[in-house]
Amino acid sequence: EITPAGTVAAAESLHRVDAAGLDADALRALTEREFAAAQGRLAPERGRMVQAVWFDSGPDLPGRLLLVIHHLSVDGVSWRILLPEMAAALEAAAAGATFTPEPVGTSFRRWSQHLAAAASEPARIRELPLWRGILS
Repeated sequence: EITPAGTVAAAESLHRVDAAGLDADALRALTEREFAAAQGRLAPERGRMVQAVWFDSGPDLPGRLLLVIHHLSVDGVSWRILLPEMAAALEAAAAGATFTPEPVGTSFRRWSQHLAAAASEPARIRELPLWRGILS
């Protein structure tokens, strides 16, 4: 279920953790604990599909962001699209610039309509016996 706009509080999805002064081993252990906790807070039945954890390293060091996203929201293929765009947005923000993503080429709606139309084409229908044979 998609809840109406404005009904989800950011505090339910974003958590800040003090990571100032931690060495690499302590940060790794903290990250593992917070990862498990973030996974536990995911609740697709309540529309809670994303958890973000900000590891605040203090005013002089860069922090780290952990994103835990339910598989119903993003899959492995989608990550390969999202990660470069997220990295570009982060680089732009660090440089004080505005990030402008590339326009969406084909919406999911348009793509699914195209697939439905293609499935009804005579050439695809003629392939039906072949595919039934392969799958039987």
